[in-house]
Amino acid sequence: MPVMVDSEGKYVSFTPTVPVAAGAMVALGELVGIAPVAIAAGSVGQVAVRGIVRVPKPVSGGIAAGTKLWWDILAGTVVLVPSTDEFGLVLTPYLGKAIEGAAKSATTVRARLSQ
Repeated sequence: MPVMVDSEGKYVSFTPTVPVAAGAMVALGELVGIAPVAIAAGSVGQVAVRGIVRVPKPVSGGIAAGTKLWWDILAGTVVLVPSTDEFGLVLTPYLGKAIEGAAKSATTVRARLSQ
């Protein structure tokens, strides 16, 4: 059976069990995306999984352009090192790469979503 292209892949469908605010980061297992608009609980919405985004970063250090970034689900910021819990559950799914540097004092970094 031939492989068929379903869509260009910028967005994936998502049905949340709780309301999702516009701009919220959504982790679907190891797939990370951002809700461009609010999604009501139980309603099908779209989550962006490609594109350039501005995401929160900890002020504990700077980030150089090209640095790989992971999304810390619990802290709500990017991190530079992936981690899992004691059961192997991914706590920090891969987000993408920084497209420009961010100073230590910066609260956000621009990144290209890459799954």
